[in-house]
Amino acid sequence: MTKLEDYIVLMKGGITTSLCDALIGEYGECDLWEKSGITNQKILDESIRKVEEIAISTDIVISKNPRKRQELDRYIYATVGNAIDLYRKKFPDVCAEQDTGYNLLKYKESYHYKEHVDSNAGGGLYREISCSIILNSDYDGGEFAFFDGEKIYALEKGDILMFPSNFMYPHAILPVTKGERISIVTWFR
Repeated sequence: MTKLEDYIVLMKGGITTSLCDALIGEYGECDLWEKSGITNQKILDESIRKVEEIAISTDIVISKNPRKRQELDRYIYATVGNAIDLYRKKFPDVCAEQDTGYNLLKYKESYHYKEHVDSNAGGGLYREISCSIILNSDYDGGEFAFFDGEKIYALEKGDILMFPSNFMYPHAILPVTKGERISIVTWFR
């Protein structure tokens, strides 16, 4: 019998460490980081979500260093393409194919995201599968917590976590207690 947690798939080493390092090298210290809000309206409420982000697939971000950033975008695209293919092999009823672009997230000490679901991004955009890619391991805290903390994932550099975006998968990012947690998120539809 399949359980809800079976649809949460951890792909250890799903992204190469060299790609993780290249992404952090390109974006880690740049001046494009912005406080991230909730929903497409970018509502800022740091009691719910406290994180900084860069929408690294947007033309304005890529135009700042097009050669390097287009190359990184292509590598991410290939990596998440492989990940969704593996997910669909495991769960053939998943139809999702197209990702929504990539957001680079930085969780500093005390940064977090309270329990939420990813299903509706607003504007008629419904997500089917959520994908999170961890780019570093030099931090403490920042675990993924599902189902009111009943299932917790401490991810490491290069790990990819995928799960359904619907209301059945409430999840949180627990507060970072030391260092900075850097990740990429995307959703498939």
